[in-house]
Amino acid sequence: MKTSAILPATTSIRTRRHWPLVLLLALGLLGGCAHHRPHYDAAVLRAYQSAAGEPVKSFRFLSLINWRPLDREHLVVWTGPSTAWLIAIRANCTALVFSHRIALTSSLDRVYSFFDKVIQGPYECRIREIRPVDLKRLREGTPRSRERGLITARERF
Repeated sequence: MKTSAILPATTSIRTRRHWPLVLLLALGLLGGCAHHRPHYDAAVLRAYQSAAGEPVKSFRFLSLINWRPLDREHLVVWTGPSTAWLIAIRANCTALVFSHRIALTSSLDRVYSFFDKVIQGPYECRIREIRPVDLKRLREGTPRSRERGLITARERF
């Protein structure tokens, strides 16, 4: 004689009735995760742009201390505790917003605009423009720089 566990009819009806709700909730959660877009503060980009000097052809590059994406076309890199550069890259390089690590190409310890690239995994984005950032001016121009997200390399670590 075979014995099997049979659920009462009332339990199976309740379970069947809740499946569409559970399914919709699960799909909603998965859809929310897939639709994540990074948020950028336009004021932070403007602050860096106003503290940046005139474009330069190149800068000395020995090591990358820190970096931060500002939007899809701009990032700031720190090559020293008090040395930062605002870098503009080509518009079609969208991988920057999802990168956790980057690398910069260089020639003879210098990074050149229009020649060198920002590398994010398999993606390479050519550098359009390089501008030195006056970090002192950036801090003075925004009294609550830490609250607005204007973090320097020294403060971040």
